[in-house]
Amino acid sequence: NDRRGQINEITWNDYLTWVKGTIDDDSTRCLETTAKLARCYMRPGQTVRNFLDYYEALEAELPDRLPDSYRVCSAIHRLTPALRTQVVSREIPSTWQKFVSSVTQAETILGRPNSSNSNTHSSPASSITPNSNPTNTPATPQAPRRPYGGIVTCYKCGEEGHISTKCFKPDCETCKSNRHTTNRHLASHDPATPATAPNNVRFAS
Repeated sequence: NDRRGQINEITWNDYLTWVKGTIDDDSTRCLETTAKLARCYMRPGQTVRNFLDYYEALEAELPDRLPDSYRVCSAIHRLTPALRTQVVSREIPSTWQKFVSSVTQAETILGRPNSSNSNTHSSPASSITPNSNPTNTPATPQAPRRPYGGIVTCYKCGEEGHISTKCFKPDCETCKSNRHTTNRHLASHDPATPATAPNNVRFAS
């Protein structure tokens, strides 16, 4: 029987997004997020708040929280040269909160970028490194990335609009993990229903 029209047709990219959301694999998530963090540098003209919002959102997807000492040093390395110099000229902050305060003060001293020069909806992951110089060499093609501010999917419950650290769904009652819900646990362990719950997604055949 032709069941087309009875179920919602979805694209291949939608299917891949759904599959990724149903897999609760800390190692895979860590690998992907680490790669994004490695590409994340503050752009000239970008505001501190915009950069930190995106950077913190990436960190929130890591399975384990990083120590403040590492977070601070890593973030300082990703600032623009002027901000980085201003922050470390006094004292390297010992906590993340002190770093946020220090870099915000540094932005005030140096002058906040004009809104016309700062695209607040662009992902810092596409930024150039502080030491790179424009050349006539064509840029290396890169895979498209989800723009900052786009729809995110929670790795814990599979619903859109929030990340796992902001999820208030109950933890898994089957294995007691706080990384996924009971429905997602059952769905991931039931090979007979790979294309349905937890989110009641159905695929065209």
